[in-house]
Amino acid sequence: MRKRTNSRSKALIDDEILKSRVREMTSEPKSSSKAGKILTHPLTTLIAGFILTVVLGGYVSARYTEWQKQQDDTRQKNQLDLLDKQKKDSDELNQSRQKDLIKLQDDNHKQSLELQAQKTREQKEIDNNSNRYATDLEFFRSELQRKAQERSARQQKDIDYLRNQFNIDKDRELNQIKLLETYLPYTLPDKSFEIRDMAYRMIARIVGPEIALTFAAFKSDSAAMQIAQSYLNSSDPNLREIARNTLNRISEEQVKRILAVISIFETADASGSFIDLKFFLTSRPRELLKILENYSKLPNAALKNDFNPYLKILRQNPQELRNNASFLELLDRVDDDTAMLKAKKDFERDDFFKEVFEKANELGIHTVLGIAAIYDSFVHGGFEVLKNKTTEEIGSPLSGTDEKTWIKTYLKNRIEWFSNHRIPIMRRLVYRPNFFLNLAEKEKWDLTGQDIKSIELGR
Repeated sequence: MRKRTNSRSKALIDDEILKSRVREMTSEPKSSSKAGKILTHPLTTLIAGFILTVVLGGYVSARYTEWQKQQDDTRQKNQLDLLDKQKKDSDELNQSRQKDLIKLQDDNHKQSLELQAQKTREQKEIDNNSNRYATDLEFFRSELQRKAQERSARQQKDIDYLRNQFNIDKDRELNQIKLLETYLPYTLPDKSFEIRDMAYRMIARIVGPEIALTFAAFKSDSAAMQIAQSYLNSSDPNLREIARNTLNRISEEQVKRILAVISIFETADASGSFIDLKFFLTSRPRELLKILENYSKLPNAALKNDFNPYLKILRQNPQELRNNASFLELLDRVDDDTAMLKAKKDFERDDFFKEVFEKANELGIHTVLGIAAIYDSFVHGGFEVLKNKTTEEIGSPLSGTDEKTWIKTYLKNRIEWFSNHRIPIMRRLVYRPNFFLNLAEKEKWDLTGQDIKSIELGR
């Protein structure tokens, strides 16, 4: 029992000790030091939190402020760079615009100068055309006045008729001038050949052939020359003579000098003829027919009746006469007839010279020496070959080459052509182009001052 009581008491004591320990553990702690009290004080935590917040906040604020300053500096630098780039781009753009403006102003200035030059040229051309037109009109006025005065002079016998006729002529003159004013502008050089030819033909119908031929010689135009050619076969000898002189555009004396030089080359006689009738029968039967027909028309032709039976054969089949002994003997006999000499000389001056002059005109050759050199080439051949060779080398006078330079080059080519000819006897004829070249080198282009009878024939 006692044991059971002791055991219960021991258990109570142990239980009490345990409870005491629990109470100690759960009861308020014992008082500590001041530092501990301060540390455990609630304000300490608050103050520590405040200080920590201030420190951390200051640090964070300083770092943020520094970052923001860096950002502002970067932004400002970027803005400055952007402004600098914009200014640079603006300056470059302004410079480019300035250059473009200056170039545009220069182009406008050049165009203005070109336009002004073009206007000046056009005005000059207009003035030139006006001057040509005024000159042509004045020419017709003077010619018409001269013709009117001549008519008035012939009609002095009847005063009453003269007065009446003067009024009529005056009205006719005014009408003619009005018509001329219509057609003269179409004769200017800027018009086509067909238009100018039509205008000259209308003018010839208005003023008559004599004044038209005089005007053709005054103009020296290729279309005007057509008018002169149309009157070469006129029944009026006066018109034929005017047409011949117009086509030649050189004096009759100069034509005679050209023909005299060729005649001396061929016959050693300035008054002779270079035409060989038998040679023409073989090489130029049509020209021979024309010479014989002209001979037969002359009143002093002694053998014209003898030729009449042969003219028809010569027209139809000239080959039949090449071996006809009677006809060949007749050609020998007629050479002694002065009428045949005239027929030959007329052919040389009119027909042959016309062909030569047309070739010269096509090339732009107008000097007497140049025409003579071409005439000589027609007599002995080689003209077309040497003309083409010379033109290929230096062009032609019609295309702008100096005429004198072209003629000298042509003569030098002709000298070479004769010197290397395959026929030995032709080589002797080199003296002929040498003669012309010598005159050309001495600037004697008109064949004046030359004693043509003293030409060295080189025979």
